[in-house]
Amino acid sequence: MKRAVDLLPKYKDYRCFCTSPDKYEHTVCNVMSADLMTDQKAEKLRFQISSNRFLSKMIRIIMGQLLKVGKGQLSVDGFEHYLISRETPELITPAHPQGLYLSKVTYPYLNLPPREEFSAFQQNQSADIWLPI
Repeated sequence: MKRAVDLLPKYKDYRCFCTSPDKYEHTVCNVMSADLMTDQKAEKLRFQISSNRFLSKMIRIIMGQLLKVGKGQLSVDGFEHYLISRETPELITPAHPQGLYLSKVTYPYLNLPPREEFSAFQQNQSADIWLPI
């Protein structure tokens, strides 16, 4: 999964990970960073991504594909093939929205601090419990 996550900033067109790519003028996204972490017991995953924009259900679709990689249902090469070819997967299985949240929005002229109190889970855990994979 980590190898697949590391590919994300290397590509610009995310048409393959969008439910309605034709509603956009273009599907280019500047993914500045993407990371995958685990808690100390390796029981939970945290996927973090930052980009200048996100497409319709893009994050849920990416996470769904990453989970397939983790389960051995999709190879890292297969994941990268979607990014290279910009072909939408035959079966789109987005991750469930529970557990996914937007933590920070930044603009060049406005820098707000990230909010970490979105859920009871987040309130009870500090950011330093997450370890790089």
